[in-house]
Amino acid sequence: EMVEEEAVVEEEESVVVEFKDEVKELLSLLFKACRRFRKSAAFQAEVCKLVTEQCLKVVGMRDRLGENGAVDIIVGVMERVWWDAPAGVACVAAISQLGLRCKANQAALIERGVSGAILMGMKKQIAAPEMQVAGFAVLREIAQWSDAAREQLENLGAVSTMLLAMKGYEDELAIQGEGVLFLWEMLRHKRPPLGWNA
Repeated sequence: EMVEEEAVVEEEESVVVEFKDEVKELLSLLFKACRRFRKSAAFQAEVCKLVTEQCLKVVGMRDRLGENGAVDIIVGVMERVWWDAPAGVACVAAISQLGLRCKANQAALIERGVSGAILMGMKKQIAAPEMQVAGFAVLREIAQWSDAAREQLENLGAVSTMLLAMKGYEDELAIQGEGVLFLWEMLRHKRPPLGWNA
């Protein structure tokens, strides 16, 4: 029985190594494809959906994706598809999954400027309520990550963006709710953020 167990462990380890190599190769191909089809919002959205699905389905995939460049790919997508709300929403979902309970990915996302990319999408898509809801939700998550994350949000005027959206969508309960939750997340950690009383 011990010999059989050792054989199983060795087999599992070889599968993991092979799987990691496949992830790296896949992400390399996706990175090139995203650059090549940068004008296709539909393609960019599908890449984001793939990343989200893999994070949800495969144990440990979040870390493997982060280690192999997924952060750069996804933030790059957010920077390219600001003009398309559905693609922006799909990208925000992928960002949320990459950062979920993964400190390394969170730090990498902050360093890559994820907050600025999301806020740009929200400002450009102010006429799309679904983008405002999705954006506030993930910004609230980002505000929970660290002091550095909250400082970045403050410096980028995230609260002002929130207030602008809330004023424009006074009758949209989802936007009002997410906006208030985001503001609370910013306020409860430290001093009031810049522009909180605008």
